[in-house]
Amino acid sequence: MQVNNNWEQHQDVIDFLASNNPTTNLMARAYYARDTGMELDFNNIVTKTFNKLGYTPEGINRFIKNGFSSYINNLTRQFLENPNYNLLDERTISQLYEVYIESNRPEMEYRTQRYNFLSNFVNNNDHLGFYSNMTENELVYIGW
Repeated sequence: MQVNNNWEQHQDVIDFLASNNPTTNLMARAYYARDTGMELDFNNIVTKTFNKLGYTPEGINRFIKNGFSSYINNLTRQFLENPNYNLLDERTISQLYEVYIESNRPEMEYRTQRYNFLSNFVNNNDHLGFYSNMTENELVYIGW
C-alpha cells in the first residue's frame, strides 16, 4: 500500500488541526482527507466506527447488559450499606430487567436509527457522506 504522505498538508486537515472549535463539516472533510490520504479501507473504518459508537445490534445489546449490570450493582451496594433497603421492591430480577429495557428504549431506538441512516452512505460507498452526516458528538467520540 502506497500512502500519500502529503495528506497532512491537505487544507481541510490543516484548518481542522488549527481550529479550537471546528465545524462538523470541517471535521468530516478532515477525517475524509486523512482516511483517503492514508488509503484506509472504508469498510474497516465503518466497522470500527459502528462498534465504537455502539450502533450495531451487538453494541446495543452490550449497552443494555452493561447498564443493567451497573443498575443491579448499585441496588446491591445500597442494600449492603443499609440492610433495611428493599432491594427488589417486590419485583423479580426479570421484571427489573424489563423495566430497565423500557426505560432505555429511546436510546436503543436512537442507536438503531443512526445505524440504519449512516448505513445508507456505506451502501452507496459514500465515504465523505458517511462523515458529513455524523453529528459533532459522534465525530468527537470516534476521535481523530
